[in-house]
Amino acid sequence: MAIILSLDIGTSKLCAMTFCSERLKPLAVQVQPNRSEVPGLEPGRHEQDAARIREDSLALLAAVSKEASSAGDVAGISITGQMHGVLLVDCSLTPRANLMTWQDQRALQAGLDLKQVSEPFRAETGCGLHPGYGGATLAWLARHGALDRGLKAVTIADYLAAVLSGRIATEPTHAASWGIYNLHTGRWQASLITKLGIRPGVLPEIIPTLRAQGFVTDPYRRRLGLTGEVQVAATVGDNQASVLGALGFADDAAVLNLGTGGQISIVRRQAQTVPCMETRPMPFGRFILVGAALCGGWSYAYLMQFFRQTVRAFARVELADQQVYATMNRLAAKAAQRPTAPPQVDTRFAGTRGEPERRGRITGIDTTNLTPGHLALGFLHGMVRELSEMVPRPVLAEVREIAASGNAARENPLVREAVERQFGRACRISGVHEEAVLGAALGACVGLGFRSEKDIRFHQERAC
Repeated sequence: MAIILSLDIGTSKLCAMTFCSERLKPLAVQVQPNRSEVPGLEPGRHEQDAARIREDSLALLAAVSKEASSAGDVAGISITGQMHGVLLVDCSLTPRANLMTWQDQRALQAGLDLKQVSEPFRAETGCGLHPGYGGATLAWLARHGALDRGLKAVTIADYLAAVLSGRIATEPTHAASWGIYNLHTGRWQASLITKLGIRPGVLPEIIPTLRAQGFVTDPYRRRLGLTGEVQVAATVGDNQASVLGALGFADDAAVLNLGTGGQISIVRRQAQTVPCMETRPMPFGRFILVGAALCGGWSYAYLMQFFRQTVRAFARVELADQQVYATMNRLAAKAAQRPTAPPQVDTRFAGTRGEPERRGRITGIDTTNLTPGHLALGFLHGMVRELSEMVPRPVLAEVREIAASGNAARENPLVREAVERQFGRACRISGVHEEAVLGAALGACVGLGFRSEKDIRFHQERAC
């Protein structure tokens, strides 16, 4: 029985899983905080210690491998992780700087109008360039003379795959997240790289997503307690892995994720350019259209803090966050049963990637709906509405159902009602709490040749 070890390197947590390729089920899962954040940085910078991530990730993989050792032999390792970020390594795979994550804003100081430079290439790259995207960060590094010869730029997931296999490479899902990858040729977008001043030699080779990158080298086989040859799959971006984890290989559905941010991902069979959405490659020849909200589920937390501060100011009572959330949900549920419509809430409080100066607003307040319950309901509707307005009607017409994931969706049944109201489609709440690590395992089953897409699709249809 072939076992896949799967790892998800998130910004705030690490998750590892052992996955049975025969039964298509997880055997063991472990989660721990990502404790690598580098403190004391200049404003606008966000870095993590790559060596700390490497050591914690390897320890986590060893732990889940040991838990499931009696189930069969580990035959493959699959890695997903946070996208957009940049790590510089030398030929011996020693990090030469910290990981600069997707939250890093130093590219604003690059002296470039990122939108003007990248917009002519949007049909090829599928997205514009924004601060935090790898192409923008590399442009800043180039202007500061930090791209020395002999260095390679990789994502944090690419780095772990290289550590295990000894081969430095990336693949289309992570390459595209940097905003300098050509979706149609499968290569780096040379003209854009030149405009950004990036030395081409710093960019890694691009290999197929989730296909074999190499075998785990002997020192790491021993460290992880593995026997026999173990393949390392080329990485996959956490967005794409989450879609696989929530939908499998369905091509007529969408995933709406409401966590701290908000994101909708719609599976497409071909690349398509749509205003307000990014086009990203999926494993095995598909694509997704992605709309992202900067606030998303944070909007509801923002309202929670407002209520909490109001109670403190007027009643001098300190409430726990969960107490406030529970009351908000209860009052919103009551408001939903009344004929009075809630206020219209625009949740773009931090703007959008295309319009960073834009701000949210609350309108439609009448003499009956300025209540805590109606306001909470209005925020829930606004979170979902922002994402629904990104999706063109012809695209939505091809979507059969929507899977909602993330804590905001799982913990509040009103989110499902809001999704069905805004999209006019059936919505199911994803029962998987770690979609990305599961999706990476499912994808590796196909990419490494243990199962076919048809096998997995049939298994999931029977499970439903």
